[in-house]
Amino acid sequence: MTEKMADWRLNRKNFEYRRRMMLLAKANGRFLKECEQLNEGLTQWAQTTTNFINESINIAASPDDQSQRYNDDYSLPNFTSPTRNESYEPQDKQNILSTSSDSLSRPIEKVDLAATLVALKNRHSLSAVCINDICSLLCVLNVPGAPRSWFQIKKALDKSCASTLDRTVWWICPSCKKVSDNKFTCSNANCSWRFAPPASMPNYFYTFNIRDQLSSILATTADMYLQKRTNVTPHSVLSMKDIVDGNYYRKLLDEESDDILTLTMSTDGIQPFKSTEKSIWPVTFIINEIKRKKRFSFQNLILGGVWPGPAKPKRFEMSAVLETIIVQLKELEKGSYFECCSDAGYVSRFLKVFLICACMDKPAQALVQNLPEPTAKFGCGRCEIRELNDIEIEKINRHSLDRKGKRQLKQKLIKNKESEHGILDPCVLRQLTYFGVGFSFVSDNLHNVYQGVTRKLLSLWLRADYKREDWSCFNHIHQLSSMLQSFRFPSTTGRRPRSLLKFK
Repeated sequence: MTEKMADWRLNRKNFEYRRRMMLLAKANGRFLKECEQLNEGLTQWAQTTTNFINESINIAASPDDQSQRYNDDYSLPNFTSPTRNESYEPQDKQNILSTSSDSLSRPIEKVDLAATLVALKNRHSLSAVCINDICSLLCVLNVPGAPRSWFQIKKALDKSCASTLDRTVWWICPSCKKVSDNKFTCSNANCSWRFAPPASMPNYFYTFNIRDQLSSILATTADMYLQKRTNVTPHSVLSMKDIVDGNYYRKLLDEESDDILTLTMSTDGIQPFKSTEKSIWPVTFIINEIKRKKRFSFQNLILGGVWPGPAKPKRFEMSAVLETIIVQLKELEKGSYFECCSDAGYVSRFLKVFLICACMDKPAQALVQNLPEPTAKFGCGRCEIRELNDIEIEKINRHSLDRKGKRQLKQKLIKNKESEHGILDPCVLRQLTYFGVGFSFVSDNLHNVYQGVTRKLLSLWLRADYKREDWSCFNHIHQLSSMLQSFRFPSTTGRRPRSLLKFK
């Protein structure tokens, strides 16, 4: 009995070793041969195991204490035939398996496995080599439709996620800084730029049909509520629960005779890789008349345009992106008929669509408004210009200026620039009917509240200068720090916050 146990262990070790060697020999062209040998070894090992278990059962039936000790110490896997397992498997388990298999509406396809492997890769930060090994294991186990590599996973997802949006590609002319529909020549009549190597190709971006997406949302969502005109003045509304309760929205209802829809625009940069400065800038819209719980759902999101990089867009590039989107928004302001979903079916409504709000952080707001960076001088978008700046044009002598003349000219330029309050160029969103640059850009919580007010509050709570005050938490900073470190952050968090003990 001991010798058979040793042989069984040796066969099992050989089987595991040969399975690992087969995975390593895949790249060397010996994959098929190893699979055949592995199948033969698996059959032989299963037969040996079955014989060994049968003999163990026969020995266990005898009153021999030694065999009973082996039978108790080793919990062996059950490799017996289906007829032998039939008496041991509970009937309830068989019913559960049959019910779960019947509940599947369709078989598992290759794209399902690909999506699962991508989610597994992101959840556990796995490498592409690790995913390739998992794919090899699935192929060895004869999983139907299993992808063979990370490349095939991406290929399967690309085929299944083919976009149905009406996409248009635009290029930015390096000479006139305007939008062109041709990457080799500028479509502007006043510009004669042509592409000539070794110059690099011009930057490009995508725009999408906003009206088609809006029609699709209105035809499928039942969570939209169109506001009606009332005799209540805006100042009599005491409670404000949503954007539709605001004074500006009520004023817009009074000025327009037709039913309206309003949009909120958002844009921000997404950095796919932490090691590079590449960023993607999408421009998205949401419908304010949809219920707030469903308003920001993915199926109710409107994609206006995408700046694919390779870096953060400059101010003239962002203006070019918005110019192409504004053309579509102006057409929507004129109004058109939409098929809207209702309880009684589909109802055709004439709707006018207006952009009245923009929600973004301070760096993106400075980019859209053509303002300096938030940390620069005149970086606040709330500053107002009281009057127009009429610059007196003076003739300058052609000869070079001396040091004193250069200093005077520089001071005059600085004075003229300060009179503009840092505004670099006009904001292109001014072209829309109900979009005001002064009040349509909402406050940014991240930079205005969290980095401003909250940072000041943390200084009052945690600094040693105020430890004798009633509001101070300086004496409890160790307890607060341990509580913060005990929090479990999501896997998407790139860096854990530092300890409160390091707060300065």
